[in-house]
Amino acid sequence: MKESSKSRYDYYVRNLISFTMVNILWQIGSTLVHPETSLIYFLKQVNASNLAVSAVVPVFMFFNSVPCILWGAVIHINKNMRKVLYLSCIWIIVPYLAIYLVLGNMKGIGFYFVPCLFLLLICSNLGLSLECVAYQNYVSYVVPEEKRGTLWGIVFSFGYIISLLAYPLMNALNERLDTFQYYRAGFLIFFIFALIATQFFLLVKEPKEEFHNVAQKINWYEYFCSCKDILAKDKNFRIYLLLQYLANFSICITTFTLLYIINLFDIPNEDTIKFTIIYCIIFGIGNYIGGRIGDKKGFRYIMLAALSIQIVFTSILLLNKNKLLVFIIYGCIVLGLAMKEVAVINIPIDSTRNINKSQYIGIANTVTAPSLLISLLFGRLVDIGVVSIHNVLVISIICLIASFILNSIFFKEPRNKFEITSR
Repeated sequence: MKESSKSRYDYYVRNLISFTMVNILWQIGSTLVHPETSLIYFLKQVNASNLAVSAVVPVFMFFNSVPCILWGAVIHINKNMRKVLYLSCIWIIVPYLAIYLVLGNMKGIGFYFVPCLFLLLICSNLGLSLECVAYQNYVSYVVPEEKRGTLWGIVFSFGYIISLLAYPLMNALNERLDTFQYYRAGFLIFFIFALIATQFFLLVKEPKEEFHNVAQKINWYEYFCSCKDILAKDKNFRIYLLLQYLANFSICITTFTLLYIINLFDIPNEDTIKFTIIYCIIFGIGNYIGGRIGDKKGFRYIMLAALSIQIVFTSILLLNKNKLLVFIIYGCIVLGLAMKEVAVINIPIDSTRNINKSQYIGIANTVTAPSLLISLLFGRLVDIGVVSIHNVLVISIICLIASFILNSIFFKEPRNKFEITSR
């Protein structure tokens, strides 16, 4: 057994605990400003347009994805991945402190508040795009390959489920503060918890292995030529990118499902908190299920399962008129989203045997980024009355079905191309 492989196993438990603590603290803080639930409701309360509301998740996802191919090059030549990861986390959270300060001067900003909020979120998500590539690459470096999916599942599941500890705090703030001050406090709380969480990256133990032949500076021409070669030669990876374009209609489901429920049942803020808690619990469970099964059967299988769940339960949502059942249906939709997330994290990593996975991660995130703007288009169409939210969800279901068919027939499990090293 190679020393590097041995050390990955030796340090696995320690690193699992470190990564889990990062996610627990991060998720506890972010529960109050969750983009898929809390921020959508907040924007509705400040009378933002449907276009602005529908832009929340795409803004998070788009600016989280577009620069990834560039960050892939930066990380590819950088031996100190932990330093890059740490600094990217600081980049993410500083704009949230700025949002807290901006909200304290709301009267002075007035009409410009929503654009200002989005600019700060965009700034944060540019940092998040670096963090995503760095985090995925770092985990693939320090964790044994056949345990990677399970680690992601445990890390995310503990993070989301233990974030329930934020529920009493959310209730207390909701009772004592008006909606505006509630969210202002939420931005500050997230900043504090995320700052503490970031320190746990310093406890991760790295294997006794270094990258070889690492360039001292980026040759952008050669880098993009190699990206072009990957897309030209790796047919299976190209198919994955295509099915991801269609699967990214799940972003519409993420955005418009809650908007559909809020409009249909006139949901108050206290019920929005319940949706946030449901999201955290089910997303955590879904991450663990997806990671655990994905390690054994492959993440193509997880993607198929996730698409099936989203298709079935989004369809049921459109037929349902019972408010109580909405909570169950929403939880099932979130389960599909969670399993899809684990698959999306692992499939690009599994598509290459290079110890540095950043290039594949960067290509996957950047190339599929334009599809994340679909929600913006539909948000505008809903605003001007061209389509209804109901019709947006129907269109999304159709595209997810197309993605499922493409995945079933043409896409091959990338792990099957390589022999996974066993202990």
